[in-house]
Formats: sequence, structure tokens, C-alpha cells
Amino acid sequence: MWFLFELLLGAGMLCILLGALLACACIVAALVERLLRRPDGLERRFPIARWMAPASIVLALVVGPLAMLAGCTPYLAPTLWHESVAEHGDRIVAAIRRHERDTGRPPAELHALLPEYLASWPDSGFVGRGSWSYAVRDSTWELRLIVENPFSGGESPRHAPHPDEFRYAPGTGGTVPTGYRSAARVRDWLYLEG
Repeated sequence: MWFLFELLLGAGMLCILLGALLACACIVAALVERLLRRPDGLERRFPIARWMAPASIVLALVVGPLAMLAGCTPYLAPTLWHESVAEHGDRIVAAIRRHERDTGRPPAELHALLPEYLASWPDSGFVGRGSWSYAVRDSTWELRLIVENPFSGGESPRHAPHPDEFRYAPGTGGTVPTGYRSAARVRDWLYLEG
């Protein structure tokens, strides 16, 4: 679903660009019309410029920014997706727990859960781009959803100092780990804003 939001971002940028280009074309057409006007004033060379000017302004100043804003929604308001991420993550956690119960240890990697413990791989539950990260240290495991933010300046989220993430953290408080701006608890999950 993230591609829909990226499509809206791109469409918004395209609307702004096209609107600006059409506005420039209307200005040039109006200037040419004034220069070439007949003395009797009967002939209009560019009648299309009359309605294109307002349309281009609406396109550049209204439609484009609204489309871009809609495309940014997952990244500007990630709290809208907290419950969904927790729900999808809980499916993975339940599968890890069943694997631990059956084998006595957590799986070495998440794909070991397929197809016996998970029929199919759950998506992130986040409408933007996000990818599950799993690590096992000794006999403990850690599950996180790394949020890929398009506004991070092109830096890979896995290599950013502290990307936004949903971290499975049952029984811990809502304290903010070092390097993060805020933490929000959703059941057994923490949303950490980097």
C-alpha cells in the first residue's frame, strides 16, 4: 500500500510543476496577444489562455500540495498505524513463541517460521514503507519494525543513527531510550521516534 502514498507524492509534485509551467505559458500567451492585437480588437489569438490561467493556479497551489500532503500521511501521522502494526507484529510474536515452545529456542531467523508457524509472511501493518528486523542474542530475541521515512535525506533507515521504529518491548516502561525523541506504548509495543 506504500506505493499509493508515494504515487500521491509524485503526482503532487507533478501537479505543482505542470501548474507552474501552464501559468508561465498563460503569461507568455497574454503578452503575445497584447503585442499582436488588431486595432479593432476583434481577434483573439489565444482564447485558451483565459481559462488556463486560473486552472494552472488551482493545479499548482491547491491540487499539488493536497496530493503531496496525502502522500505524506503515513510519515506525518504514524500514530494512525500503531494499532495495525501491533496487530501484525503480534502474529509474528505468537509464531516465535510457538517455535520456542516446540524447539526450546527461538528461531535463528524469521523465515524459519514459514510455513509451519506462519502460513504467509504478514506485512508490516504500516501504510508507508517498513521492514521487520529480528535478532537473536544468546537465548533472547528482539523484533522491530524499522520505518523507512522518505524525508530522511536518502539515508538508508537501517544505517541512520536512530530511525523511527516499532519495538516489541513487553513489560518495559515507556521510557525513551537514548537517541530517540519520544516513545509511545501500544500494548506490548513501543513506537520510538528517532
